[in-house]
Amino acid sequence: MSIIRTNQITNTAGDGSPIIPGCVLQVLQSKGGGTVSISGGSTWQSSHTDTQVAITPKSTTSKIFITYNIWGFLSGANKHLAWDLSRSIGGSETQLGAVTYGLGSVYNDGSYDEQQLMCHVEYLDEPNTTSAITYIPKFQNPNSGTMNIGNSGRISTITVMEIGA
Repeated sequence: MSIIRTNQITNTAGDGSPIIPGCVLQVLQSKGGGTVSISGGSTWQSSHTDTQVAITPKSTTSKIFITYNIWGFLSGANKHLAWDLSRSIGGSETQLGAVTYGLGSVYNDGSYDEQQLMCHVEYLDEPNTTSAITYIPKFQNPNSGTMNIGNSGRISTITVMEIGA
């Protein structure tokens, strides 16, 4: 039996690019049960800091795959909850869905007094940087009243994977 031991394998350029394109270079996850109340209005609001995650890509050509599952709670008839994702680099934030209802939404048509659901996103980002990036789930309640994101009795998660190009 043969054993090969090494501390690092790198490409010939030595620039941090992967040996095999498409391989996962790193995986990070944040999880929590914190709750954020989203007040009515048209502005996008951040999730609890437990469901935000930071990653520093090894190469500018890397892609970052982000997925999150965060609990949402709508109370009352005719309520609408939308969710999206933002990327923050050096304090400069970019909303990635950047459309009216983000990357997902749900509307309670009045059939239920309360609706609980998992807000889910899968997104492949191409940030073109080796600076630290924080991915921040965003939520919007365009109607009146308050909705809750997250719950102390349930775990919400956000996971990021750096994919070598």
